[in-house]
Parts: sequence; C-alpha cells; structure tokens
Amino acid sequence: MGFPSVLDKEDPANKLFAVGAVIGVVLLTIATVFIQLHLRSLNSVTVATAPAHLMDGEQLLPPGIDSLTLVGKNVVRGHTYSVLNKDNDDIDLREGIEHIDHLAVTRVDRVRAAILMGELKGKIEAINRLEKLQGEVVDASLKADIEWLLRIYRLGPSELDTSARDSLVARHGWFGQVALMYDKTKLDPNRIEVLAGANEGAMTAIGITILFRGLSFLIGIALAIMAILKIRSGEIVSNFDADTVGGPVYYEIPIAFFLIFGLAMLLRIPAYTAGGTAGTVWFFITEVVVWGCFAAVVWPTFRGVPRDALMLDLGLHTGEGWWPEIKAGFIGYMAAMPLSFVGGIVGAMLAAVFKTDSEETLKGFPMFEAPINASWAVFIMSAFGSVVWAPLLEEIVMRGALYRAVRPWARWLGASLITALVFGIIHPYGIEGLCQVAFGGFAYAIIREWRGSLIACMVAHMLHNGTIELMQFANILAISN
Repeated sequence: MGFPSVLDKEDPANKLFAVGAVIGVVLLTIATVFIQLHLRSLNSVTVATAPAHLMDGEQLLPPGIDSLTLVGKNVVRGHTYSVLNKDNDDIDLREGIEHIDHLAVTRVDRVRAAILMGELKGKIEAINRLEKLQGEVVDASLKADIEWLLRIYRLGPSELDTSARDSLVARHGWFGQVALMYDKTKLDPNRIEVLAGANEGAMTAIGITILFRGLSFLIGIALAIMAILKIRSGEIVSNFDADTVGGPVYYEIPIAFFLIFGLAMLLRIPAYTAGGTAGTVWFFITEVVVWGCFAAVVWPTFRGVPRDALMLDLGLHTGEGWWPEIKAGFIGYMAAMPLSFVGGIVGAMLAAVFKTDSEETLKGFPMFEAPINASWAVFIMSAFGSVVWAPLLEEIVMRGALYRAVRPWARWLGASLITALVFGIIHPYGIEGLCQVAFGGFAYAIIREWRGSLIACMVAHMLHNGTIELMQFANILAISN
C-alpha cells in the first residue's frame, strides 16, 4: 500500500496530510531550533579544571591550525607590532596571556606556552614554567626539549648545537622558531618575520576579498534603489511560475528535511561527548546523514508528483538560460548585501537590549569539544558544506518548496517573510547572526519571485557563503604560515 497520490483530489487522506503537514512544519521548526540551541550550549559547559589524563598528556602533535597555535600567533604578532610601534596595550596583552593559558592543557601545550611567555613576559617567566614542567614530564624526548629551552633562556640559542636546534623546530614547529629568535634584537628582520610575518599570498587574498565585498556593498546600494524604482514603475515583474501541481505537498519537503537534519544534529551529540576516535567516527557519520538530507527533495514523487512537475514547482529549471540566471545571482548577491547589513544592525540592537554576548570568554575547561577541530580536513569539509550543501539544499527547501507552499495564501511578501523567519531561526547563531541570515533569506525570496528559477538564489547564496569561507581560510592560512 503506497502513499495517497496528490493527483487524486477525491482522496480524503490528502486533506489529513495537508493539515498534518502545516502542523508538522511548525513543530519541527521549533524542534530544530531547540536541538540547535542545545548543541550550541554544549560549547559553554565547563568544569573547573581539565581532566588529569589531558593535563598529563605528552603526545606530541605537530602545531597546525589548533587553537593554541592560532591564538598564540595572533597574540605574539600583536605584541611584536606594539613593541615596534612603542604602543604597548597592557589590557590586550593580559587578555592574550589568559587566553593562551586557558588553551594550554597538556604538558606539550604548556611547554609551548612557556615559549610564548618568554616573548610576552620575559625569560624569567619562561624559565619558571619550564622548571615546573621539568619535574612533571616523563617522556625522554620532551624532557630533552625542556632542557634545551632552559639553556636558550639561560645562556642563549647559540649554546645549542645544530641537531638540537633542528629537533626543536621539527618537533614544535613555529614555537621552536620563536624560542631560537630569543636573543635577536627587536629590529632583526628574521625575528620580525618569525614573530609577526604572514603568508603574502593569503594576505593578498584577504585584501581582494574585502575589496570585493566592499565594492559589492556599494554597488548593492545602487542596485537596491534601482530595483525598488523599477518595481514601482513596472519594469521588473514577477516571473514566479504558476503551480504545476502545487498545494500542501510542498510542506512535506521541509518536514522530511527537518527529520533527517534533526537526526544528524542528534548524532552530533555523541560526536561531542564521546571524544577520541569514537568522537571522530560519530562526526563523519553525522556528515553522511547531513548530506543525506538531499533525499527529502524527492519525497513528493512518492506522493504522485511527476518528476517534471516537481522540478518546475521547485524552480529547478534554467529560467531564461544558465548565463542570465547566473548573472542575476551576482546582481542579487550585491543587492542583498545592504539588506544583510541592516539585519546586522537590527541584530546588534536586539542583542544590546537583551544583553546577550555571543563572544563571552568561557571560564574553566570545556567539557565537550568538537572532534578533530584542529584538522584541515574538517575545515575543508565544513567549508564545502557551507559553499555547496547550504546554497543548494537550503534554497530548494526554503525558497523552492516552502515558498511554493506558502505563496498561494500569503502572497509574495508574506511568503518572503515567513520563509526568511524559518530560514533565520534554524541557524545556530546569536541574535545578530540570526537577523543577518533572516534578512539575507528575505532577499533570496525576492530573487526567487523575480526570476522563478532557483539558480539565481543559489548563486547569490554561494557568493555570500563563499566569500566568508575564503576570508576564514585565508586568515588561517596567513596565521598558520
């Protein structure tokens, strides 16, 4: 026995499905919000001190894009520039040191933190920390590292032979280089390069991306004004396609999406709590399920909707052609930027009213942490999801299915507002972030109404997420160099 066909208008089961679908979208939206909030809250659950097995850890991991390395480089770089410019900021330095100490948990981390303290607070602080660790460390190689570092801070790097110097750099990367620069003068170019240098290519990419977003914002203001004038004059009209099948069946795609996505979010809890290899396995299982959310798109075919009709109703067609739709996506992206900026202002005002602080520094050691969070593989996977998964699937679910289901009774403005609200609140951000996403979602809904095809919406969404991910990637690359 199959599911009732939506093409059979006399089947009473379709009326039950219609009512249940609307209720289901509302309830599952709320459930998704609560799951996201719960996952977000795990990041703020802390204990007074790190577990003993972590603090006693002596496993040597090469520094890469882990938090201690990135934060340490930022703090040392800022301190170096402050010293060179004779513009010391004791408050920033104190906060930076506190942050480093918060991140330095294992004995290996604390050896590396001692090196940073040699730069930030002087050799006495480095020596005191290293001497304390000398009595705790068991691993012979790490003991040798500490002895070499103590010799550096007591007698100078020149007292180390070549093999010892090479070993420090091979085992501790940038931290070893920092230690070996200790006796150099403040203006020594090699010292400045190690302490404050950055990947020139990555910095260029950051500059180009900032320029691109800035010009897009300015052009977007002009485009938004022109669009309003042309809509009022009738030069821009709706190209939203008439229903092929239409109806409440398109509420069922968001329902299927929320069910699969909700399962993925629930699986993320053991990914946070299991730790170690088990946490990593759960993380990859979660990613598989997240990509499985695309299965929700084909659900209406099980309810009798022909494939061609489904594609047309969801906006999965080329509209006026690939290039005109892609070009419309670029225009839509730029025109949407001022709206997202307004959303950020509104969010900041609401955050101030409700006194929320998403950037509050945590006290204590985090009880739950995302697995393998220092891995380029995880960063790339996350970025790929942001630039590909989100623009494709979120546009199909929100501006394709939900917009199609709501528009007949809510008109274009109501449908745009409703889909923007749902789109915003299901993201696990603070108030400011939610408002920016919702305002962006409103802009994408207008693009859907304007073009009919989802291609322009997807392109605009990809450009928005892509420039953000490029900035993050270039910033990490610049620092990690």
